[in-house]
Amino acid sequence: MKLTDFEVNKKGIITEILDNPVASKLMEYGILPGASFYVLNKASFNGPIFIRVGSNRIVLRRTEAAAVIVE
Repeated sequence: MKLTDFEVNKKGIITEILDNPVASKLMEYGILPGASFYVLNKASFNGPIFIRVGSNRIVLRRTEAAAVIVE
């Protein structure tokens, strides 16, 4: 399942980062396969997704979040 499809206030595990132009930047922020995360909020009207990975709070565009495969 893609991160864009994940529900708010749920915890999950990142399983894969699909190849895209920002994949290396996502990994720098700690968005790595095997990392646990928590979805804090999703902005309406296809706005950004707010997640917490470790102690970092990260905001991702929907296009970036679609490249993150989670379970």
